[in-house]
Amino acid sequence: MELNSIIKSEICLFDVEKKNNIFHVAFAVDENYIKPAGVTISSIMDNNPKKFFHFHIFTTSLKDDDSKRLSKLKNGYSILTIHFFDETIFSKLQTLDNLPISMYYRLVIPYALYGITDRVLYLDADIICLGDIHSLSELDFANKTIAAVHDDCVLLEYIKSIGLNILEPYFNSGVILFNIDKWIESNVLTNFMKLIKLRKYSFPDQDVLNTILIGNVKFLPKKYNCFFNDANSLIEDPVVLHFASNPKPWKGIIYSNDIYLSYYNNSPWGDLKLDNPINYKEYKKYAKILFKNKKYFSSMLWYARYILSKIFH
Repeated sequence: MELNSIIKSEICLFDVEKKNNIFHVAFAVDENYIKPAGVTISSIMDNNPKKFFHFHIFTTSLKDDDSKRLSKLKNGYSILTIHFFDETIFSKLQTLDNLPISMYYRLVIPYALYGITDRVLYLDADIICLGDIHSLSELDFANKTIAAVHDDCVLLEYIKSIGLNILEPYFNSGVILFNIDKWIESNVLTNFMKLIKLRKYSFPDQDVLNTILIGNVKFLPKKYNCFFNDANSLIEDPVVLHFASNPKPWKGIIYSNDIYLSYYNNSPWGDLKLDNPINYKEYKKYAKILFKNKKYFSSMLWYARYILSKIFH
């Protein structure tokens, strides 16, 4: 895969003079997820003080307002580079309502950073960092292609239906530590592009990666990818809190998002209101929340909008 066919241009929003022990952390998002990615970066900085990071955002476009807000994250210890990405190579691949084409962007991150670092941590943008994540820069996984966390929320029946051995752990692709050399040597992207076309998947990028990387994954402790619903369970001191389900915590339609809001409000986007509902499913949830809060008239209006949207969906 030729690098110049993937990355159209790059800009560095801020830099540092000292570049010792820098840990590379990457996001791969469309412009709608730039704000959440920025909140994630802010949370990493808050909980990893005086640690050196090079953050990378792979995207197709960047609004001026988001660029200005991202620049405000400068803390003297980190670098932030925006990589403008050509998504054409993924344009014909399967997508879902909640999994757009941007889910495939992460696949090219190792190519873009080849020769710059031997590892990079990919994070979904619906994540908050609650602890020391810089320590992953020292993880020994030289004989594995990636490191990731077991996803025990995917049904075993589904895992079996896509041809995987249910005795093999299935990982979540929202937190991936890439071994860049191994990824490229193994031709993961080439194999992925062949396999993704063979059938329909419920979790396209995740399912295919699990198929390709059997036996080549170092499994990390659950604390490095703790789903929000698990946060108060047996997981002690979660480092990465993952809001994997919908609606997302930056939506104004969820029942409880105090943890996320504390970081959102402390970020450069903290002066912005939470996002309004954008589809009929979210309209219905918002109507229920308004009704629960005794805002009956507003609830009726949003429920009516839900009915109309569902009819014409």
